[in-house]
Amino acid sequence: KQIPSATPNAVCHRLRSTACNERLTLAASITPAAIAFDAPSTLLDGVIDRDPRPWLRLSVGAAALAAAGSAVALQDVERFYGSLTTSFTDQAIAQDLVNLFFVSPVMALLAWRGLRNSLASYLVWLGFLTFTVYNYAIYSFSIDFGPLFLLWVAVLGMATFALIGGASALVPTG
Repeated sequence: KQIPSATPNAVCHRLRSTACNERLTLAASITPAAIAFDAPSTLLDGVIDRDPRPWLRLSVGAAALAAAGSAVALQDVERFYGSLTTSFTDQAIAQDLVNLFFVSPVMALLAWRGLRNSLASYLVWLGFLTFTVYNYAIYSFSIDFGPLFLLWVAVLGMATFALIGGASALVPTG
C-alpha cells in the first residue's frame, strides 16, 4: 500500500521498481488529452494499456454503415437477395432485422459507454465486434456480388480493424 504522505518517486524508490520509474517518466510526457483517459480513477485502468478511442469510434462508423446497409436491403429484398435460395433469403432478412434493430444500436451504445471508461461495456463491445466480423464475412463471401457488396466489405474491414485494435489494447495477464 502507498503511504498517503509519500510521493510517487519515494514509493518507486522504496520498491526499487524499474517499471514504476518508467511509468513516472511516461506520465511526465502525457498530453492533457490523454490524461482524461488515463486518470487512475477510471474503471479501465490496469486493463487497457493503449488508448482504445480510435477503435471505439471506428466501430460506431461500422455500426452506422451496417444499419444503413440493412435498411436499404430490407427496402428491396428481391433486388438484393432475389438470386438466393428461399432459406438463405429468409436468413438474410432475419439477419438484416437483427443488425438494424439490435446489433448496430447496441454496438454504438457500448462504444459510447466504452469511451466513458466502462469495463463491462468495453468487453461486451469486443464480443459484438466479433459477431459483426463473423456476420459480415458471411455477407461478403457467401452472398452473390451485388450493389451492397462494397458496403459489406467496408463494414467487415472496419469491424475487423476495430476488433484487432480494441483487443490489442487489453493488458495481457498471467
